[in-house]
Amino acid sequence: MDWGWRSAQNLCEPFIKPDKQNILLVSDPDHSPPPLTKTLQSIEVNQCRNHLGREYDAVIHDCHVGFEPDSIGIISATVKAGGLLILLAPALAHWPEIRDCHFEKRIPDGLSPPRHSRYVERLVSRIRSSQHCILIEQNSALPSLPNRLWSRSGQTHPDHSDQIKAVNAIKKVVTGQRRRPVVLLADRGRGKSAALGLAARALFDSGLTRIGVCGLNRRSVENVFKHAGVDSGIGRPSLKFIPADVLLKKKANIELLLVDEAATLPVPVLTEILKIYPRIAFASTVHGYEGTGRGFATHFGKLLDQHTRGWRKCELRHPIRWAEQDPVEKFLYDILLLNAEPEPASGEKHSASNIEITAVEKNELCARESRLREVFALLTQAHYRTRPADLRYLLDSPNLDIYCAGFQGQISGVALVSIEGGLSEIQAREIWGNLSRPVGHLFAELLAAQSGLHEGAQQTTARIVRIVVKPEYQRNGIGSALVREIANQYKALDSLSASFGASASLIRFWAKNSFMPVRIGFSRSANTGALSCALMRPLSKRGEQLAYRAQDKFRGNLPIHLKTRYRDMEPKLMIEIYNSLFHQDTRYAPTQDELIDLVGFGFAHQNMDNISSALSRFCQYLLDMDNGVPEIDAALLIERVLQAKPWRQCESLTPPRGKKQGTARLRSVIRAGLLQNFPDQARKIRQAYNLIDNISDNRGSRNT
Repeated sequence: MDWGWRSAQNLCEPFIKPDKQNILLVSDPDHSPPPLTKTLQSIEVNQCRNHLGREYDAVIHDCHVGFEPDSIGIISATVKAGGLLILLAPALAHWPEIRDCHFEKRIPDGLSPPRHSRYVERLVSRIRSSQHCILIEQNSALPSLPNRLWSRSGQTHPDHSDQIKAVNAIKKVVTGQRRRPVVLLADRGRGKSAALGLAARALFDSGLTRIGVCGLNRRSVENVFKHAGVDSGIGRPSLKFIPADVLLKKKANIELLLVDEAATLPVPVLTEILKIYPRIAFASTVHGYEGTGRGFATHFGKLLDQHTRGWRKCELRHPIRWAEQDPVEKFLYDILLLNAEPEPASGEKHSASNIEITAVEKNELCARESRLREVFALLTQAHYRTRPADLRYLLDSPNLDIYCAGFQGQISGVALVSIEGGLSEIQAREIWGNLSRPVGHLFAELLAAQSGLHEGAQQTTARIVRIVVKPEYQRNGIGSALVREIANQYKALDSLSASFGASASLIRFWAKNSFMPVRIGFSRSANTGALSCALMRPLSKRGEQLAYRAQDKFRGNLPIHLKTRYRDMEPKLMIEIYNSLFHQDTRYAPTQDELIDLVGFGFAHQNMDNISSALSRFCQYLLDMDNGVPEIDAALLIERVLQAKPWRQCESLTPPRGKKQGTARLRSVIRAGLLQNFPDQARKIRQAYNLIDNISDNRGSRNT
């Protein structure tokens, strides 16, 4: 250890500047910093994110207490061209067996960390074979240290052509039609932030006066201000940093909004920004520590398609801050798999009828680099928040199993399964009472603490963490085939489970595979902008009993939550949730008074506020029974009756939305429901109240 510190000090001596802290040490607070000069700044691993946007001549990362992939990815971007990235590591031969404090925090309660880290074993192998790093070992001969390999490389004449195109694209956002944003996509060091700043400078010169900049924080967008001339004495007082929450509270008086590192902002925030501001330029990293990958462009593209009239993608490929083939970048891409891309789809048709599903041994995955890259690339493509740390979770987590679907050696789908639960009754009751939160038992905690069923933590479940099918092979039954195989593999457990950002299509997929919804979260995910949905598929008798109890509680609370916590839930999603409820409420039997109220509303002019209870129960029945209510009518039942939205907010009504039009539509829906489900009772009541002649029994009739 001391030898490592001394070696790092010797390597950093050429960079020492007494007047500034230009050397950064990333270490553990319990470790004493090396005896460098005052130019050294020391931070903990979890503080790396706060240093984005800064630059250092040398960065020393201490790996003796653990290797944290995300922090390595983050901090490498702060190394200047010509600078050093130094990793202080244990003896490589013993590193895979050394305890890793950072990773152990992710090990599920009740399980022991692996004695031998496959992830570190791969890391050591890549270090030894890498052509883009220099390995200096104690008691070994000092290797040659050519500049092109041992420091981050710079270039004398960088290619600015991509950056010029990006600047012109941003200017077009201002001069062209409204709601046609541009998205700059590039790896780090390609000049995205600089392009935002240069475009701001050019637009100010052409007469623009008010530009806003948004990002993770003020320091993270420092480069934008630098290239706009704000800190060079020119002065651009109209270029203003505006935090995302401020942008949403009150519409800023700006002519253009620049959003740097868009992937770091929550999806709901990006959605609202798109709705409010008509002229926006976004920039985001493609291969970076955030794990955005190509998946971000795909997911964000769908969001842009929904909220804009057309958008433009602009990719920057040529490096500006560093040279082509920069050794630090190449080394990190390799060890962190930042540049893993799925293999192109073959011409062969992959479907449930011809694919083979196999459990993948982690040792085999670690030994076959090409297979590891393909699996991780597929996961990254499907979920843009996949991070470098997830690769370690994939290889080292003791309760994670991996399944691949493929055909003739090519992977078409991947599923990750986490074995959870099986906790003691004491632990289960502590979770139920919100006295503890065990690591790695997400579904057990959800059932015990949030659904109030402490038995949920005692039962065992195989949670499907991720299920991914290549876009070219989707809708061919491969995802369902993976679920069937997983159910067969874990039939000794109590249940299968899943928790994900809910959408109508996903609810439909899981319901088709015999999963029942048991809970929906109250807050939207910062990653997806969706409400979380938890589902179960029972595998044992007690698992079935628990699932029905959880679903009954969910169903019982749903009418109240729809008017409060779920009031902004999309009707299409709510329709799928009702359709997928396994335990149909066949016990519904309206009382005579309820039927009179419903007939009075549907066939006369009874006020809906006077029959709220009867109307609510009947609407739930219509949705539950899936009895052919048209989707647009089902959406109206949800919005106006179950969510109690004002008429003007009911998107199931065509504009202009109002009480008169809405009430007429709702009366016709209730009439149709009565005539289809309770025709005899409805006719008798209508005869008793002389309501036969004024409205026909036609399902599509309107109130006159």
